[in-house]
Amino acid sequence: MGKKVGWAFLIIILIALAIAGFVYLKDRAARNAADEAALREREAWQHKKQLLEKKIGGLEKDIDKLGKELLLADQAPPVALEKRQQVFGDNGTGQEPSPDSVHTRVMNFFKYIDQKGYLTARGIPGTAYEKFRSIMDRLMQATPLISGESQDMLTLLKNITYLFGLLGKADTLLVRDIINGESDIMEPTMKLFYQWLNPAIAMQGAGRITLPFAKQYEYAAYLMQTIGGKAYLFRRDSKTRLLTSYYCILIIDRANQETLNTYGLDIRPMVGSLITEMQNSKVLIDKQEYLAALNIIRQKSDGIKIDRPKMDDLQPPAQP
Repeated sequence: MGKKVGWAFLIIILIALAIAGFVYLKDRAARNAADEAALREREAWQHKKQLLEKKIGGLEKDIDKLGKELLLADQAPPVALEKRQQVFGDNGTGQEPSPDSVHTRVMNFFKYIDQKGYLTARGIPGTAYEKFRSIMDRLMQATPLISGESQDMLTLLKNITYLFGLLGKADTLLVRDIINGESDIMEPTMKLFYQWLNPAIAMQGAGRITLPFAKQYEYAAYLMQTIGGKAYLFRRDSKTRLLTSYYCILIIDRANQETLNTYGLDIRPMVGSLITEMQNSKVLIDKQEYLAALNIIRQKSDGIKIDRPKMDDLQPPAQP
């Protein structure tokens, strides 16, 4: 009897061990399956993550490319390289001209104007360079009226027709012909001449013409501040008006920085108005460059206190 009980107990223990082993193996298999499923799921998520990161990277590149394309679409197309080579003798790099090459490019421009026959068509003798020097000499010798133009109608009318009276009919029509006929290259041309005429920029070249900063400031003040100057600008095409206003503001900003703003011109409304007009324009090649410079000037000018001189100080001296 004792032996039977012992065998039964042993059998029960063996059955219990078998069940425990089965449960353990089943649980282990389940855990292994769960681990494998989790690993596969992690791998799947990792793969999806990598795909998403690729897509995001591609989208970022597309957005960046689209942004650049939109900026370019918001600007006028650049001057064709062939035309730049014909007008300025560019070497094909398309890079910003160095000071040493500015003079050469300006002189090439004068030769190009001669080849186009603008002066001959108007019956004007000499070369484009000689005519430009003559015009600059007249601008140097004369002084536009900045203040007091509205004291009477005759003075106002003289200020409105100041440039026409200074240049004369033939030269005024010549300048108009060149601006209209070479509209596509006026932007790079004005950029070159702004550097070429500035005596503060050193460059090599015989026959270079410069305009003293005091005179630059006078004409910038005339164009941006007086009724006569504004009337002149608004008779010009949009591109010429925007570019002329931009370079006048650069001159007035320099006058502020060097405390040479003798007329106490407030640059802030000029800058704000030009930024608004440029933002809505699509006629400029380097529009974004101009807007960036204008925004810097606006930030600087916000800290400038304008002390306007007394009007009596600006009146021309009484004649004896």
